[in-house]
Amino acid sequence: TLQDVSSPIVPPYNRLPQLATRYLRADLQGFDMSLEADYTRFDADQRLTLQPNAHRGFAAVQLSRPWLLPGGFVTPKFQLHGTGYQFDAALPGGAASASSASRLVPTLSIDSGLVFERDTQLWGRGLRQTLEPRAFYVNTPYRDQSDLPNYDTGFNDFNFATIFTENAFSGQDRISDSRTLTVGATSRLINPETGGEGAKFALAQRFRFKDQKVLLTPTDTPLTDSYSDILLGASTYLTPRWALDSIVQYNPEKAISERSSVGTRYNPSSYRVITASYRYQRSVSPGKAQ
Repeated sequence: TLQDVSSPIVPPYNRLPQLATRYLRADLQGFDMSLEADYTRFDADQRLTLQPNAHRGFAAVQLSRPWLLPGGFVTPKFQLHGTGYQFDAALPGGAASASSASRLVPTLSIDSGLVFERDTQLWGRGLRQTLEPRAFYVNTPYRDQSDLPNYDTGFNDFNFATIFTENAFSGQDRISDSRTLTVGATSRLINPETGGEGAKFALAQRFRFKDQKVLLTPTDTPLTDSYSDILLGASTYLTPRWALDSIVQYNPEKAISERSSVGTRYNPSSYRVITASYRYQRSVSPGKAQ
């Protein structure tokens, strides 16, 4: 791990080994089913990590029922996450002083959206414009995970991909409790002859109906913000090979931009992409972003 000797970084865990499998069965009497399983042996210097090495097994079953219509969709989904640990040594302190631990967390989510279209003209060109509102609801009950170790989990970055996901964390050591509603809208300008997307505009915001108690470490504080920052995005193809993307994370409480980025992509061929970007970010706590 490359680092400054005056400010050491705890090296990440070795995975000795990691075995993972995924199974997907689509359109099973109208349902989609998936299974994800993972077994990992985590190994590191315990004097640095301050927690024992362990074997961890993880499995997640997911069952969804998509209803797809020409002008919209509704997809309810049920997930069940199960995790088990076998430690090399007992975890120090309290109820976690055991050689093993386990966790089972259910999640219910409903994803829905509509698609409106109209023909329009811009700079003398005939275009098809869409308006695509979307609502995403998540309900995950609280399960105390403060006694469990953390081997590979962190906060998700705050962007258009993660704001429409069930778990606020990446990795498998934490499953966030959640009762949230994310609302957003996307508008596209499409060439009706080729189907090519000329421009896209999007916004999204998450509303929280209860505090999030599951955190990365026991010393963290619950997330109590009732709403997230607003994400605003725009992208356009200047030419068939040049594209411009921009994202702004706006804090409505302070009326300031917390983070913004502008990037350009050049596709000289079907197998090569050249990108360049500029990013500005204030010091934002993960809790507010989530």
